[in-house]
Amino acid sequence: MTETWSLEKYRHEMGLPQLAGKPAAAKQQEVVTTAPVIPKPSKMRNVPTYIDTIRFDSRIEGAYYLQLLSETNTGIVSHFFRQVRMECGAGVGYVLDFLVVYTDGSLQYVDVKGHVTRTYKNKKKQIEDRYPIQIKEVYRKDISAFYIASAKAISEMAFYQKQKDLKEHQAITQPYTQ
Repeated sequence: MTETWSLEKYRHEMGLPQLAGKPAAAKQQEVVTTAPVIPKPSKMRNVPTYIDTIRFDSRIEGAYYLQLLSETNTGIVSHFFRQVRMECGAGVGYVLDFLVVYTDGSLQYVDVKGHVTRTYKNKKKQIEDRYPIQIKEVYRKDISAFYIASAKAISEMAFYQKQKDLKEHQAITQPYTQ
């Protein structure tokens, strides 16, 4: 549904102060409003999560990141890399979620999964055939509920902070006269 409002009606409906005076030759501006768009849920029902200003494709991936940070602080993990790109061959690439380096020097190739798709199975097989590695799949059940709850809470705090910052920005940049 589309409805056309004049600028004055828009400002009135939004509770904004009216502009003082109009230029004599100005045409009446129109503001087109539409019904709010509700985003369609993703095919796999994952919820994008933000932790430390990093975007994760799912809450489970963000929770695993928190778990790796904890293991890094306790000395189990030396360091880790995110979003490691690997070539499957013929110009086809695969992005691994984490490459974990343990303090003893061993490596672990980790992919955090909510659902296993046919495409993932094919690419995993190509990678494991091409390189002498094994990709470890981490599922929700493999991650402590503490990290999952923490990832949810951190992501929600980031969302509300972003909304607050947006409102403050709009209040500062909104033209009005008194």
